[in-house]
Amino acid sequence: MPSPRTKNRTLILDLGDVLFHYAVREITAVPPSTFKAMIKSPAWADLECGLVTEDYAVQRMSTDLSLSLPTIRSALSQCRSLLRVDHELFARLVALKREHGLLNVVAMTNISKGDFARLKVLCPRWDELFDGEFTSFGAGKIKPDLGYYQHVIDSVGLVDPTEAVFVDDKLVNVDAARSFGIHGIVFESPDGVIEQLRGQLMGDGSTLVLEAA
Repeated sequence: MPSPRTKNRTLILDLGDVLFHYAVREITAVPPSTFKAMIKSPAWADLECGLVTEDYAVQRMSTDLSLSLPTIRSALSQCRSLLRVDHELFARLVALKREHGLLNVVAMTNISKGDFARLKVLCPRWDELFDGEFTSFGAGKIKPDLGYYQHVIDSVGLVDPTEAVFVDDKLVNVDAARSFGIHGIVFESPDGVIEQLRGQLMGDGSTLVLEAA
């Protein structure tokens, strides 16, 4: 049961490198540096924004990065097969949500439509934690584009962004959130983020936005 001091809060949680992890260093099709170049490429950004198909993105990456189509497809397939869920952190967040009593949890992530569908298959307890979801392919923008943050703020109904807290493993994304007046926390570990979330949710009355990747 929420305490008399408990207010409605919103936790906006991103997925990659927080709840879901890709074992990139176990990919054998390409070196880690090459795979990073693939997912940081303009073609991949367009895919995550829902602007192009994966086939088109792969063709562009092949040209831009001088990689063969089979090599790129093999690297992506290996990466997806290595995706894992941090079930322990997921359970701790569910427990925190229940403990708080008035916590609205929303996912916000940079991801393609196909990868988001694959990700949700790996998480059958999805609805126990999340009350809603925001994706880059749905918004047509990726973090740290300020328009993506504004879209989430408006959709969630955060009248005063200073009442929100944003957690992300990337400083650039946290800084983007801070530009709206949102309190920013850089995600470093499950224990650390749970401790800080508990302090924010049970302490100063802020709405919490947890975000990473």
